[in-house]
Amino acid sequence: MDKEFFEKWFGGFDEGLNQLNQEECARLFSKCAERCSCDALKYFYRDLFNECDGDLDKFFLRLKEKKDIDGKVVESGKVYELIFTKCGCPLYT
Repeated sequence: MDKEFFEKWFGGFDEGLNQLNQEECARLFSKCAERCSCDALKYFYRDLFNECDGDLDKFFLRLKEKKDIDGKVVESGKVYELIFTKCGCPLYT
């Protein structure tokens, strides 16, 4: 398959996505995000967690150093927020 085919296919796919409401998009992409986090991101998180010696406060603060991911310590030792500033998937980018 050539570049022209993919440009047309992704163009049509994009048009279809633009017609979905927020609930439909969430349903469609929830499995995609789940697979991404289980396959690709878990190694990133594991390595960073190890670099932080298992300190969750340090881990979430260090996320800010990483591209397109942010972390927030809401309540030290108890509550944290993981924030994706944008999707880094090659299909998206």
